[in-house]
Amino acid sequence: MIKHTNHCLLTLWSHKLEVQDKYEMSIEKKKKKHACCLLKNEYLTTTKPKNSCPLSQ
Repeated sequence: MIKHTNHCLLTLWSHKLEVQDKYEMSIEKKKKKHACCLLKNEYLTTTKPKNSCPLSQ
């Protein structure tokens, strides 16, 4: 288990709940976070390349 990834996922879930009624706006921010946090997830291909991700490691 990767603690960083887990923390990131928790942050994303928390963010999603906070902006649930503004889902359309949150989706853009969430995509960017997913691209950075889940580099090996399919979200990466639907957002920006990992080269654009400041958290790429």
